[in-house]
Amino acid sequence: MVRWGALPDHNNANERIDIGNAQDIEIRSGAVRLRRAVLVTLDGIAKGFAVDRAIAILTGHGMSSGWVNAGGDMRVYGAKRLEIVRRELDGSLQPLGYLQNGALASSYAGTQCEKALPGRMVGAAAESGDSDSVISVVARRAWRADALTKVAGTAVVGERSALISRLGGALVQKRTLS
Repeated sequence: MVRWGALPDHNNANERIDIGNAQDIEIRSGAVRLRRAVLVTLDGIAKGFAVDRAIAILTGHGMSSGWVNAGGDMRVYGAKRLEIVRRELDGSLQPLGYLQNGALASSYAGTQCEKALPGRMVGAAAESGDSDSVISVVARRAWRADALTKVAGTAVVGERSALISRLGGALVQKRTLS
């Protein structure tokens, strides 16, 4: 993303690796460190995290039920039950079902998305052009759903569902929400 000019370059390119993986980040209770010099962007969880914080504020002020939608990342809690409809790349609306006490995030993946939308996911599946789609994931928290859309968008297409499930989410197919 830095090389493409989509993100700023704050470091000397000679001192870092271009592509990292999950093993490059060590997470301990209350601390995170990089094992190698790799750039990390939090755009894969930031909006979802903001949604979760908004829900915490609402519940902290006594709201027993509600929802927050931050344009592609949403979370519903309490007795509230929302019908979810996703806009596809061609502009059509795809009914997905209902969401209650959970979070949903959607992201675009693939080469056709880049033509219509200037942002895109980076990875093997997205760059190969075999994943032109809108990817949606449900999880308990919005930050996780948001992050898992990026994992799904860069995963091998046939392995997405199992991978997302192992990481605490569910890949949303047509009309799969309850």
